[in-house]
Amino acid sequence: MSSPETRDEYRHQLLFGLYQLVQAIETDDDTASPVSLAQRLHHDARQYVDRERWRPTPVYDGVTAHCRQGRG
Repeated sequence: MSSPETRDEYRHQLLFGLYQLVQAIETDDDTASPVSLAQRLHHDARQYVDRERWRPTPVYDGVTAHCRQGRG
């Protein structure tokens, strides 16, 4: 599975990971590695709620910073 790049992709991966973890626990299946699934869920949840990662960059600030770099 490729690494998610958008918040919706992280949400989808979180829901699928929850599904896999519940299935592994319900069937008492250690081959699915419930610990590994839980660790991946933890990581994905932290990425999903990371405020800095998903904060939009104002267009005006980006253009202003770009113009200042050009002046030198």
